Amino acid sequence: ARDGSSSTGRTPALHREFIKWKKERPRHVLLVRVGEFYESQGIDAIMLVQHCGLNPMGNPSNPPRAGCPKQNIQRTLDDLTSSGLSVAVYEERAGGAAGPSAKSKRKVRYLAQVVTPGFPNYLIGRIEDELQDSYQTPSPILALSLSVSGITIMRAYADERRVVVEEGLAEDNIDRIFKSNQVMQVWIHRPDDSAPALLPFTSSSLSSSSPSSSSSPSSPSS
Repeated sequence: ARDGSSSTGRTPALHREFIKWKKERPRHVLLVRVGEFYESQGIDAIMLVQHCGLNPMGNPSNPPRAGCPKQNIQRTLDDLTSSGLSVAVYEERAGGAAGPSAKSKRKVRYLAQVVTPGFPNYLIGRIEDELQDSYQTPSPILALSLSVSGITIMRAYADERRVVVEEGLAEDNIDRIFKSNQVMQVWIHRPDDSAPALLPFTSSSLSSSSPSSSSSPSSPSS
């Protein structure tokens, strides 16, 4: 079936996981470790065929699948990132969340690293084992522009070469965005100033930087 279900109507666990992760990272190509291979499904499999020269896998009546042997992972990633694509790589391990278990055949998969055109090297297998499942998505660089119509925020994801702009926001929206992204500093543009200032984010610094404020530009924080 085109939805990935088997002849019995059941959807394989890996396909369900893939759909879940794709909803979380629609802008990334997903590569998932399956034994001795890394596999992609759906549109991501088409990206592997198009940009990496890989052959389709499996039954053509199911969603497209493609992959590469584990020893070719960096070459495959290089082909994708050189085409401007970012890749979320999921590794697998035996056992539950507490760690590998020799008695369990159940596989637990987790996001190991996001590989991007700005950071194309895959580190798994090159660093200590205890550090390999601790990947966290880097926080974006943020900038604020204040005006009478509201606050405009720009989030720049340098490693992905991507910018997201939101306009007309209120101060409480900004506070929530910054806390969720664990932002340590922010560029604030004041229309009356000759240059933007780099400030550590606090609610008081945002209030003091409103368009009606007459305060002078702050020096970049160290």
